[in-house]
Amino acid sequence: WMADGSACCHNATERTARSPFACGVPDGVPDGVPDGVSGGTRSSQHDGRTMTGIRIAPSILSADFSRLGEQLALCEASGADWIHIDVMDGRFVPNLTYGVKVIETCKRCTRLPLDVHLMVVEPENYFDEYVRAGASVLTIHAEAAPHLHRQVQRIRELGVKAGVALNPATPGIIWS
Repeated sequence: WMADGSACCHNATERTARSPFACGVPDGVPDGVPDGVSGGTRSSQHDGRTMTGIRIAPSILSADFSRLGEQLALCEASGADWIHIDVMDGRFVPNLTYGVKVIETCKRCTRLPLDVHLMVVEPENYFDEYVRAGASVLTIHAEAAPHLHRQVQRIRELGVKAGVALNPATPGIIWS
């Protein structure tokens, strides 16, 4: 969930015909012109209830980096709203992924907003450099942010959207 209350779906396990890499596309989300950078919302019926605020954010985690610019362009042409970038430090999660240079490259290759998901220890140490590199959204984990409200406020002060991610095993006390 984004700090503004909207949902951001990404990192689904199956590929779709709409994107060269994984997209979180809930069942029933209509094709058509996306809301894109305008900040509008999508609505659809899913399991009998209406969902609003859904954004399609393909993750570059499954991208072919030898064709990154081409694949970002395909996502943009296919109606993606954002590009999702998982930054992992090898400490908060066991994997190690991208740094600032990849965000800078993505920013040069697409007009879509970049959702940078910081799966890192002490995410506040990276806010400034990732925003300078081109992040439009910084998503941080509640489990890595002992002063979550301060960190969300700092992200907003930098002029970008703030998102909060929760691991499935996180106790409900953190959610309140």
